[in-house]
Amino acid sequence: MLTEATISIIKEIAPVVAENAEAVTRCFYAKIFEGNPEVKAFFYRSHQHSGGQQKALAHAIFACFTRNGNMVALGPAVELIAQKHCSLGVGSESYPIVGKHLLVANKEVMVDGATDEIFESIAELCDVFGRNYDMAGTVSSGYLRQSTDLENAICFFCGPKPFMQSVYRNLKQLGVDKSSIRFEFFGPRQKVVDSENE
Repeated sequence: MLTEATISIIKEIAPVVAENAEAVTRCFYAKIFEGNPEVKAFFYRSHQHSGGQQKALAHAIFACFTRNGNMVALGPAVELIAQKHCSLGVGSESYPIVGKHLLVANKEVMVDGATDEIFESIAELCDVFGRNYDMAGTVSSGYLRQSTDLENAICFFCGPKPFMQSVYRNLKQLGVDKSSIRFEFFGPRQKVVDSENE
């Protein structure tokens, strides 16, 4: 969850972000490919050359700013990104790399009038998407309750069948509606629950 101070700053700078979003993403890709060339494997070259990748990221950034990182409001976009990341094998180690280069790109492009407070707010917003990727262990009901706004969440998960069954069961026990639970299999589709009513 973002602090009230961060939400206020993000709302205030959203128009500036909209105006500079594509310049930021062009700078970002140059920085990340130079600093971490290993991530090039996750990107389609044709999308880079056409500018499509830069525009798509600029759109996602602006959507994130105008919705203050609200994962429910960003649901369809986050679902698409999650599917792409799962299919490409993007791991948790990639998110801090993206965050680092995105902040550098923002600082370089929006240098006029930018303050440490603004960039701390941008960093906090970026962290909404990456703060829980560095955890290890079982996804217990206690962890889900503590780390997730379950009343407003759309829950995405994918993995081996025992993991999927455990997460699904925990979410249902915590009162998450079936319509807010979405999952994808590694390999052939299987039954996560014995009954469609579960």
